[in-house]
Amino acid sequence: LRGEISERKRIEEERNKHIADLRRLIEFSDLMSNELQEDTLIKHTVHVLKGYFNPDIIAVLKLNNENRMMDVSVVDPPVAADKLIKKEVILDPSICRVIRTGQKVIVRDICKEPVCECILHDTKGYGHACLPLIVGGNVIGVVVMIKKDTGYWDDETYRRLSAYVGIASSAIYRVRLVEVNKQASITDALTGIYNRRFFDEMLEKQIALAKRDKESLSLLIADIDHFKKVNDTYGHVAGDILLQVIARNIKTAIRSSDIFARYGG
Repeated sequence: LRGEISERKRIEEERNKHIADLRRLIEFSDLMSNELQEDTLIKHTVHVLKGYFNPDIIAVLKLNNENRMMDVSVVDPPVAADKLIKKEVILDPSICRVIRTGQKVIVRDICKEPVCECILHDTKGYGHACLPLIVGGNVIGVVVMIKKDTGYWDDETYRRLSAYVGIASSAIYRVRLVEVNKQASITDALTGIYNRRFFDEMLEKQIALAKRDKESLSLLIADIDHFKKVNDTYGHVAGDILLQVIARNIKTAIRSSDIFARYGG
């Protein structure tokens, strides 16, 4: 009888633990679904994972699409990136197995298992977990968690961590889709600069601000000489390329505070 009571108590405790885990996961999902800034999503993720899993170090690394390098978005507790991640990995993210394959890397004990290529191992007797951030089918970053406990990263802990990272990835994907749609609505598809709609709205606001602050406002409208002749002689594909080159050159020549738009077209 005593054994049956103990078993029932164990089952009840396990059930309560699963309910508590599910409640935390739902709360995290609600938190992420209400945010529209990617940087804030990353901060929320780090804060929640730190509180729930209590790692000694947690970091989020993201691919920089412009220079194809690795950016360290967050490290907690704060340390210099080159103290945690090898410099060659920051310069060439393809060295990272998680980035390269999109598969997680779990090392329960660095003294007994093959170590990750990315992390600088200056301490013995710990393990770590590296999980990919997969957004729209592409790996855009890695969540790294280090724990000075060789028995910490069991299958159950990994499953819970995967659920949180999966929710974070979905939230980032949603935010990026919103940003893409927003940019598509205010930019010219050919040249990538602002379109007429955005120009009209922004000009109205700039005029109002200039009047309020009693400041001058400059507007420059430029046209391309003999552009129709280019299209007639070389075709519209050549004309499109010309527009793109001119837009790119002007964009690099103006100040970041200036607003550059395509008025016609």
